[in-house]
Amino acid sequence: MISAFVMAFMERSRDQVEIAIISTISFMFLAMAQWLISLKTKCPLCLTPVLASKNCAKNRNARTFLGSYRLRVANRVLLSNHFRCPYCGELTELAVRQRRPH
Repeated sequence: MISAFVMAFMERSRDQVEIAIISTISFMFLAMAQWLISLKTKCPLCLTPVLASKNCAKNRNARTFLGSYRLRVANRVLLSNHFRCPYCGELTELAVRQRRPH
């Protein structure tokens, strides 16, 4: 993003400055949204946020995907609808809860 600002100012292009500003604001908004969502996604057994960066000890059998425990959890959720908690090792199946009628 910094390079987009530098390039825009070097070329003195108003359009590129606007694009750089919009992309920076979008990135900041998405980063904040990801942070808020990651704090709410918890393992049902140990109640640790599985997508947030914690300095807790990982399970000895926890695996990474491209060097990241969080990326592995996100990948498993998207591709197979379940994940294994990197902290306690609990396998969690994802399912939509049915609302109870009042």
